[in-house]
Amino acid sequence: MGMFNDMFGEGEDNGEEIVVAKLPEVIAKGEFVYSAEDVLAGYRLFRKRYIKKQTILRLVIVAIALASSIFMLVTDGATPISVICVVLCVLCAAWFIKTPIDNKRKTAKAVYDVGEETYGVEITPETIKITLLDTDIENEEDRPGTLIHLNQYVVDILDTEGIYVIVIAKQKVFVIPKNAFDNNAKIREKLSQAMETRFKIIEEN
Repeated sequence: MGMFNDMFGEGEDNGEEIVVAKLPEVIAKGEFVYSAEDVLAGYRLFRKRYIKKQTILRLVIVAIALASSIFMLVTDGATPISVICVVLCVLCAAWFIKTPIDNKRKTAKAVYDVGEETYGVEITPETIKITLLDTDIENEEDRPGTLIHLNQYVVDILDTEGIYVIVIAKQKVFVIPKNAFDNNAKIREKLSQAMETRFKIIEEN
């Protein structure tokens, strides 16, 4: 029997329990064409839900520091320390405002430079696998792709109109259009159970 004998066995039962690994359920599989509009819509939602809050918090902290520095400048006079504090606060505020604007501009340019590409996607309760299909590589295992582990606490999914937005560590974003699947209700049900509060249903963009 050779290999099949090793796999299925014909020897004596030694009483040990044989454990067979259970593969995770595939909730949905599909394909989608890269769309700049979908990616930018997902990026805008990401900015609104994560970056905007961070920017406002930072600006509030800077405003408090600036007010303290100005108070020190008025009460103690124009000492080197008070002047430096005021200048640093103004520079920090400008940086916090400018950086998201620059990132938005760079993201928009990069998105439109990519052009049309086709991706395959497979969703289980534990992972989302995204694979580039527009390639001459025949072996599927060698195709460029990304495997996202949904059990990591740094992974959120925003379920909004037309798209899923996967956010990793509040820094990296993946956008998957819902028209890649026929069973979006099942995806929502299964991932809501698996991810709980990290699966967020967004009614409005």
